[in-house]
Parts: sequence; C-alpha cells; structure tokens
Amino acid sequence: MVKVLIVDDEPRIRALIRQHLEHAGYECEEAGDGSAALVALGKGGIDLVILDVMMPFMDGMNPLREMRARKMEVPVIMACQPLIKG
Repeated sequence: MVKVLIVDDEPRIRALIRQHLEHAGYECEEAGDGSAALVALGKGGIDLVILDVMMPFMDGMNPLREMRARKMEVPVIMACQPLIKG
C-alpha cells in the first residue's frame, strides 16, 4: 500500500486530506511541522509527501531542501493555500 505523509500545521486540513486519501485506499501519516516531517521521513516507508508551503517556524521549503540534501528521493507535492481577501 502507498504511504503518504501529510505535512500541515493545521490539524483540520491534515484530517481532511487524510480522509480523502484513506477513502481512496492510501495509508497516511501526519506531521504538524517540518521538523516532525523530517523525523517521520527518517524512519522510512514514506512513498509521497504532501507538504504545506506556509507553516510557522519552518516553512515547507526548508524540509524540502533538507530532504534533498539527505538524498531522500521521495516525491513531494507542495500545497499552498491562496490568500483570500474580502
């Protein structure tokens, strides 16, 4: 089974993505920030990462750079939420 790591600082967003992916037959793991994502990736077994760009403390680009520096060749989907003014 394909295992997806969902990285987002908002628990509701992680839960929503997880619900849809699990319904589609994927196994999911969650991380609330970039540091936790790197720990989960270090354990292995992750086939895909969905990585939020805008997170506090460590934005999504930092763990991506670290993954590539460590030669982690896991595919990454960068997720960004548009700022809505109104």
